[in-house]
Amino acid sequence: MADRPKRRPGETREKLMNAALTLVGKGRHFASLGIREVTRQAGVVPTSFYRHFRSMDDLGL
Repeated sequence: MADRPKRRPGETREKLMNAALTLVGKGRHFASLGIREVTRQAGVVPTSFYRHFRSMDDLGL
């Protein structure tokens, strides 16, 4: 069985924050972003969002 690559602590949280910043940088308004859109951009499953943030407001950039 193949071993999973080790993730460093906070990597998913950082990916989510960077994904939101990337989308905002492309001209999107933060208020119009959805969790699914941010997680898709980050390359993580939507449920992982809630391990790091309670809502998009908690992510608030």
